[in-house]
Amino acid sequence: MVMGMHKVKTIARRSFLVGMLLGALFFFWLIRKILLLFLGGWLLAYLLGPLVARMESRGLSRLQALLVLYAIMTGLVLAVAFFLLPVFLRELSQVGEVLPGIWLRWEGFWQNWLARLDGAGLPAQVQKVLSERLGQAREGVEGWLAQGAAGILALAGQIGTILLLPILAFYFLLDWQRLHQGWELLLPGSARLHALALLDELDQIMKKFIRGHLLICLLVGALTGIGMTLLGVPYALFLGVVAGILDLIPFFGPILGGIPAVVLALQISWSKALAAAVVILVIQQVEAHLLSPKILGDALNLHPLTVIFALLAGGEVAGLWGLLLAVPLTAIGKAILRYVFLLLVE
Repeated sequence: MVMGMHKVKTIARRSFLVGMLLGALFFFWLIRKILLLFLGGWLLAYLLGPLVARMESRGLSRLQALLVLYAIMTGLVLAVAFFLLPVFLRELSQVGEVLPGIWLRWEGFWQNWLARLDGAGLPAQVQKVLSERLGQAREGVEGWLAQGAAGILALAGQIGTILLLPILAFYFLLDWQRLHQGWELLLPGSARLHALALLDELDQIMKKFIRGHLLICLLVGALTGIGMTLLGVPYALFLGVVAGILDLIPFFGPILGGIPAVVLALQISWSKALAAAVVILVIQQVEAHLLSPKILGDALNLHPLTVIFALLAGGEVAGLWGLLLAVPLTAIGKAILRYVFLLLVE
């Protein structure tokens, strides 16, 4: 009888815990947008953490360091808003106006090429397939442009929410040590050493990849914009921003980021397009052989084939976001699986 009551209590306790867990998951799903907002604030705090620590090492208190850092950030944001943002929006609008003409010109070139191949005896079925692929490519480009425009509008509509990120980051940074110690206390004592070791490795991955990669993208974007300005290619600021953003995608990003510059330069002359291609190639070589080894090193310890597979799988599953997050998530997953394996074999 006693054993039966104990079993009933155990089942009831487990059922209660499962119910609480499901309820918590449902609640978190309902407030997922708020959780993403706090996650964004934490990520911003994580990126700014080293700057705050460096200021503290020079004798400032944490609050003083934060106030100085936020004053500098506010000045930079205002400078960008007043000097660069109007130029970027104007160039973005102009690119949107000339893009259809560029596409029609390339489509005409492609159709002429197909006609020549047809005259040379190209099978009708092959020409049909090529024409269909051209139509699909055009629809894809138009879809990407529509998604990009919708994304910009959605981002503009969320400007009030975005302004909350630095406020949240401020409080995260102000109590960073206390929050870190609180997370440590939540870990069970038996697994605390393993969990802290894993968190330390994940921290190294995040530091090297996210902070380092963002810095590299900023440098690549700046170099691209300066290079196109010196060449006299129009929309240099827009091209620099595009190159910097696409550089977030490993392997394929630098190539994709250089294509718009070459295409727009080609509207001027073949020689200008060749010069733009050379500048893009030089920037890519500087990134591959100077910036990445110096800033990133072998941060992720992933084989190139693993990186390519992760990119293809991420793009297939989640599109652009999959491409952006595939590599760091793969590195994080590898670290977690390795620690789980080590715990199982102990």
